[in-house]
This record gives sequence, C-alpha cells and structure tokens, in this order.
Amino acid sequence: MGYALGAPDTAGFAARFREEWLPRTAERFPAPAEHGVPAVRLCAVRANTAARAFYGRLEFEQLDVSDPGPVWYLGRPTNRDAPAVTR
Repeated sequence: MGYALGAPDTAGFAARFREEWLPRTAERFPAPAEHGVPAVRLCAVRANTAARAFYGRLEFEQLDVSDPGPVWYLGRPTNRDAPAVTR
C-alpha cells in the first residue's frame, strides 16, 4: 500500500508534517529497531522497476528465495552497522 498526494507548497507541507503529524504518530509507530526487530523485509512485483530502484536507494538488498515467483524479496537490517539480511 502506498499513498500519493499533491501539495501546492511542498516546503510548507514538509514543515507541518515534521512539526504536527510525525510527533503524534511516532509513539504509535516507533522505529522497528526500538523494539528489537533486527531487519525489515518486503516483496515487490518484478515489473515495478521503479519500486526496486527506490528500495535500492534505501539500502534494501535482494534476498535469496528458492521460488520467488514474479516478485523480488528484499530486506535490510534496522541497524546500519548490522550484517546483511538473509532469508
């Protein structure tokens, strides 16, 4: 699931997001590492090359899955100093 939105004032939106929305939701949705989650994983349809490029920029790496079908399985550690994610 994802969201797209348009804003006539991107800088203003970003400022309000950081100041108003993010503090209210941070307690409900804390960072995974704060709860001892060592890694995050996801899958994306192989046809969605833009998503693959996006997650690559976020340092997600392709995971070795025996029968991946039409999707990529990607993962990354929640701690940047941790070893790479495997299966």
